[in-house]
Amino acid sequence: MIDINTRKQSTQKIRQAKMSEVGPEEFAKKKKVKKVCAVDFSDNTVLEMLEKYYGCDVTCSKYGTEFCDDKDMVFLFEDFDNEAFNNFISVSPASSVLGAAIVKIRRRHELPDATTSLLITTQAKGKAFRQFVALGQSVVLPSWLLECWEHRNDEAFTPLSENMITKHRIGVFENLRVFVHGFSQAEEEDIKKHIADNRGFIVDSSSKATHCVVNALRDLDNLGFSPGQRFVTNEWVWTSINIQYCANEDTYSVERSKAGQSLSDHIHDKSSFSITDRVSSEGNIAKTAKLSRSHQVCIEIYETDVSYVNALKLLLEVKHGLEQAAESGCPLMQKSEIALIFGKISPIIKVHEAIISRLKQILDNWKSDVEVAQTWIDAHDDLNRVYVPYSNTYDTAGEKLNWADRTNPRLHAFIRAKECKSNFKRNTLQDLLIRPVQRMPTLIVLLKADSVRIDDATVVGDEEEVGRANEVRAQNDNFIEQLNFFNEVEDVPICKVRVLPNSGTVGRLDRRTSFSNMMTSKKQ
Repeated sequence: MIDINTRKQSTQKIRQAKMSEVGPEEFAKKKKVKKVCAVDFSDNTVLEMLEKYYGCDVTCSKYGTEFCDDKDMVFLFEDFDNEAFNNFISVSPASSVLGAAIVKIRRRHELPDATTSLLITTQAKGKAFRQFVALGQSVVLPSWLLECWEHRNDEAFTPLSENMITKHRIGVFENLRVFVHGFSQAEEEDIKKHIADNRGFIVDSSSKATHCVVNALRDLDNLGFSPGQRFVTNEWVWTSINIQYCANEDTYSVERSKAGQSLSDHIHDKSSFSITDRVSSEGNIAKTAKLSRSHQVCIEIYETDVSYVNALKLLLEVKHGLEQAAESGCPLMQKSEIALIFGKISPIIKVHEAIISRLKQILDNWKSDVEVAQTWIDAHDDLNRVYVPYSNTYDTAGEKLNWADRTNPRLHAFIRAKECKSNFKRNTLQDLLIRPVQRMPTLIVLLKADSVRIDDATVVGDEEEVGRANEVRAQNDNFIEQLNFFNEVEDVPICKVRVLPNSGTVGRLDRRTSFSNMMTSKKQ
């Protein structure tokens, strides 16, 4: 039985003796232990720690009293309540002593942090997997552990390096069995290809699947069902590929018995961007059973313009997502490409928001003699300023987006994930990009519908905007065609600066006459 009072008395004796010998200040200073005398000590593990990890010179002794005169010596005891310790302090109460427990505790604190920061698994599912993904921790395959073992004797090897984690990172759909149902053939093939490219397995029956990717607009009652299966939308596929981890199925889940209700937000007509309800709720516009023709046309122009601006704002959301990816160090597109495709959207939105504000004022205070056309006449210069540059680069931007979509799987997944969202209302990104090109011709049709009241100058002005934009595009197309032809002419060198002549002489080329020979004869 341990006598607590005896232990306290022994400790106090040691402290008092040390302080009387060296003084309180010197006693409080930390002392680096270099030499240790283990008195009547039998725990070899502690002795190995002192020698191997702390570089101490360890000496074993039965009593330890023969080293009392060495001031650098620290005496190690297994316990402070035994005969060896009591005999020692009675002879040398001022000597530095150390307990075995403090050595073990100190070593434990210096060991690597045992906090779990890595998950090793063979499947991209399960509770632990979901927790690690949610916390932003790494998930790797067992191959990571095998390679670590191969380099166990390599001191320079870093198991948690970015290269090691990336090399053994678990696939997006690692060992998941996926069944795809209810999509068009092209869309189904696209989904299957990208699942297989990310280590998932495509199965031909829902009963064999861990995940069923379904179109909730179709009847799902005839699908086989197994316990633990997850029914998800195609947005789950594209979002997972985009974030490079299997996304949480709960966010994209489809209840089989209520499939039509669970995705009711996704059921929209592709051409529908109408906000008739918003017109009445926001503007409190009183719609009577009988409206004049001019009033109806003004309402339709207002609704289509609000719908149009909402569509353009979706493009800005895509642009913002691409810019965030670029800033995070994982770019999906170059910043120059983002600017080319989406950079001219904001000015168009600002101009139309001003027009919408004016139209709303007109509708809120409708008068039979109001001049709706004046809104477009006042915005003529601004419309010209924002639409010509967009039309000028639309073809190039569209081609650049198509090329990037075909060649970059992550960008493809990013775009498809955006298009699956309910606010896109089944429109594609290309559908939205062409809206500015189509807007002015649509507006002309609406204005002509009220041609009795609308000033011809307004329609002519809008038609001029369309014509000017088309003219600029035609000029650019001709210029590009000339440059392409210039590149194909024989013996014409490629250089940074090129001058196209205003006039030239046309000569006949045949099998016996080359371009260089003709130019030589011309000089002569």
